[in-house]
Amino acid sequence: MLLTGCTTRWTDTDERPRCVDPATDTVSEGLLCGLPEVDAATLSPAQTELWAAVQEAYDAQHPATVYSQGVVEPWCADFVSWVFNEAGHPFTNPSSGSWRIPGTFTLAEHFGSQQVFHTPDEPGFVPQLGDVVIYTKDSSVWTQHTNIVLDYDGTWLVTIGGNQPRGNVTVYRHRWDNPGLAIRGLGRPLPS
Repeated sequence: MLLTGCTTRWTDTDERPRCVDPATDTVSEGLLCGLPEVDAATLSPAQTELWAAVQEAYDAQHPATVYSQGVVEPWCADFVSWVFNEAGHPFTNPSSGSWRIPGTFTLAEHFGSQQVFHTPDEPGFVPQLGDVVIYTKDSSVWTQHTNIVLDYDGTWLVTIGGNQPRGNVTVYRHRWDNPGLAIRGLGRPLPS
């Protein structure tokens, strides 16, 4: 294994962790061994740009400090900020003015100030590719964490994030109704 920041990244010579294959396993939550299939024809221009940045980050598996501008720190929010910046939709850190927002509280504050922060039980709100999930410290799955929605089918929430178990940049799926997720809210920063 190659150590990269706060988590490990699997090399081609290491034994890979067990992953869920959505094609054959319809009940398990956990690590997926790749990005989900996305129908590019259904994406908005902003989602298309974001999807390209997600693919680049997943394929490259950069060291953590690439996402955090060289700062060694827990980097889940740095990763989210980096993807949006690379896609041409940078955030504005309310404290520094930078595109990089290094913490989940400041990320939620940013989405709130833009009036794009939604609670998971908000009537009519359906997660979509490009939404940013922010979890509370009470989450038994993530603990005060953030990642990006790649897919939601009414049952399964598929996300990509940095500083996650079993790899550098990884994809996970969880049941939307899993109370252990403890989702604080979701930001919808991409233009419609």
